[in-house]
Amino acid sequence: MRKAQIIVAFFFVAVGIVVIVDAARVGFGWGPSGPESGFFPFYLGVGTLICSALVLIKGFKEPTPENLEAALERIRRAVVTTAGGVPEERVRLLEAEARRIAGKARLIPEGGLKPILWVLIPSAGMVILTEFVGIHIAAAIFLAFYMRAVGKIRWITVALVSILLPVSLYVVFDKMFLIPLPTGLWGSKLIPF
Repeated sequence: MRKAQIIVAFFFVAVGIVVIVDAARVGFGWGPSGPESGFFPFYLGVGTLICSALVLIKGFKEPTPENLEAALERIRRAVVTTAGGVPEERVRLLEAEARRIAGKARLIPEGGLKPILWVLIPSAGMVILTEFVGIHIAAAIFLAFYMRAVGKIRWITVALVSILLPVSLYVVFDKMFLIPLPTGLWGSKLIPF
């Protein structure tokens, strides 16, 4: 895990540098009519560079697997020399924490994939559904499913939120601001107004 963290941090350092250089090329200052075209990308690149540099520093400071064995040996010796000893479960927790820090732990802990899939699959379904029925209907279906199946929320609340939120988005963006949101292949036929 430590190696992956360092590789990804280097990648984002490179992305931050590319964005900063390109924003400087097009101009990132404040012109007579407001911010120049590279203003926001420049500061996003600076933020990316700073955050990825912090992750990179943290990745280099973490103990290596070689240090893990020495740490585990110190834990075992402490258990032996402690008056009355340390409960076995506490020793296992300390060893697990030492392995996690050293990068020997699993990326996703046992049973941790299910909650991730409960977010990923419905979200991907909403994106696909948006292509066919538009964002308003897809959002209503997504909210209803997610609130009821995952959140176990009462039906009346599910119905109110999953209907009122997409309708309010439609009124605000499509009617008031005149910014049409994606309608998909069949969305304009399903919402004719």
